Amino acid sequence: MNTTENDGKLDYVVDKLLDGLKLLGTGNGAGAIGGIAILNFLITNSKLEHILVVKVVTGLFIGGVLSFAVSLWCFLASIAATIGSKEMHESERKVANAGLSISIFVAYVSLASFIIACLTGLFALYKL
Repeated sequence: MNTTENDGKLDYVVDKLLDGLKLLGTGNGAGAIGGIAILNFLITNSKLEHILVVKVVTGLFIGGVLSFAVSLWCFLASIAATIGSKEMHESERKVANAGLSISIFVAYVSLASFIIACLTGLFALYKL
């Protein structure tokens, strides 16, 4: 396998990882905006018995957005460290790999936040 084929596979993997990160950001962002909108509605209509659950769910979505931002930053930093250098020193390779590992871990945190927020919201809807 030559380097052109390896570069093509790497580009494909990077593209798919970036698509997954964007999907996490979109889902958590939409949940956060929806949570803020429903908080505004509940506060103006004095339905205080549901406000705690909505605050928790909105907080989880906002946490998901923040962890998405950290994950995307680490991902882009690790990609930027590899661009433009044909030969990477071992220390540069370790830094890029660490950034990618951190990015993937924080992306899992964002995904867990999204899933927990959605399940909490579904449970709250069931209890209404």
